[in-house]
Amino acid sequence: MSVSNAPDLEGWTRACDADRLVPERAVAALAPDGAQVAVVRTADGRLFAVGHHDPSALANVIARGVVGTRTVADETASEKTGQEATGQERVVDVIQSPLYKQAFDLATGEDVEDRSVSLGTWAVRERDGVIELGERTSEARHPERTTR
Repeated sequence: MSVSNAPDLEGWTRACDADRLVPERAVAALAPDGAQVAVVRTADGRLFAVGHHDPSALANVIARGVVGTRTVADETASEKTGQEATGQERVVDVIQSPLYKQAFDLATGEDVEDRSVSLGTWAVRERDGVIELGERTSEARHPERTTR
């Protein structure tokens, strides 16, 4: 049986068999645009795809990172409404870089400590026992300084 990584007519590319994606462990794959991504299934079954390229280490290592959760300040209300931050916190699913240990929000791709840095995100779905990647949904943003 041959496996194609070319996009289908709908623009989706096969990443891997669904049973290969163990919860809380990432798998590296190629997106339809040729970018390397880290595909993650969380413990509750949700799927995420973020860039595999660590913007600080300048290496494709994110899929080797630790998947978990992180409690972060909820700045969403103040960013969207211009109101003062409430000081509330929320829990987000993250993948942590194996090199410099930054945590990246799986939903947005953003570094939870420095929201100006992002891995970028891609559409991901499971269909007929296969994990598929779609188009890029947000761009990667790199720090001004790329080494620590």
